[in-house]
Amino acid sequence: MLRADFDTANPRSLIRQLERQRKAAQSLKPVSGVSAPGLLWQDPQHPYALMDFVQGDTAYRTLALTDYGFGARDEVLRRIGKAVAELHRVSDTGLRQFWPKPFLKMVSDRALAVREGRLSLPKPNSFLGLCAHLHRAARLARGKEFRSALAHGDLHLRNIIMSDREVSFIDFLNHGAVFPQRDIADIWLANCPEHLASDGDRPGFGCVAQADWAAFEGGYGTKLTDDPVFRFVFAWRLFRFWVSLGRKLPELQLSSLTVVSVVRVLEALRAEEAG
Repeated sequence: MLRADFDTANPRSLIRQLERQRKAAQSLKPVSGVSAPGLLWQDPQHPYALMDFVQGDTAYRTLALTDYGFGARDEVLRRIGKAVAELHRVSDTGLRQFWPKPFLKMVSDRALAVREGRLSLPKPNSFLGLCAHLHRAARLARGKEFRSALAHGDLHLRNIIMSDREVSFIDFLNHGAVFPQRDIADIWLANCPEHLASDGDRPGFGCVAQADWAAFEGGYGTKLTDDPVFRFVFAWRLFRFWVSLGRKLPELQLSSLTVVSVVRVLEALRAEEAG
């Protein structure tokens, strides 16, 4: 597998990402059924690298095929959850306390920019409601102890490769963040609304199907949706996704499925908060 980054604005960024992948590949070697491709060669002056071949298909396609009877959805999600747990276990950086102040600074800054008209976002009043929700969620998560780990940084389902025997992680992005909750939120929200509950599914936390949460959490080994830190980080990921919509092309309509879906997730978080 050849990886090249032709964005010369920050060539050191890929080097840091490859170093993160190198460490993950080394740490996962003793783990049966979970891997990251090792680096076979890296150009010392240019952002080019050659990595091990990864057999299988993306978790995105593997999960989609279960809709047509190829495999069981709950088993695919259980395997993904178990593999993500192993990645976080070998990337462990110890117990920490969660302090949301840096996150809330950005939340307050973006909220002020929307109110003053300096930041144009779809459904601005709903976005401000999300900002208020984050402040409330932060109070519940503040000071809570959590098990930290180096994050993958871009863990959507197209960066997970699955075969019958192995789950592999590719395209590591984040080199320094230590919030594994971020990776899990990425799985469900990075391509919103693709992995939310469909018609006929019983929605669970954050509008993800309850059955999907049960399968993933069963593999991961932790009741994530009961954890105030995870709940904050999940809402934070929705916040980041919503802010990114302001950079989309002008033809993004307020009635688009994406916009409707982010509001739907927010409403689900508020309903969960209300109990």
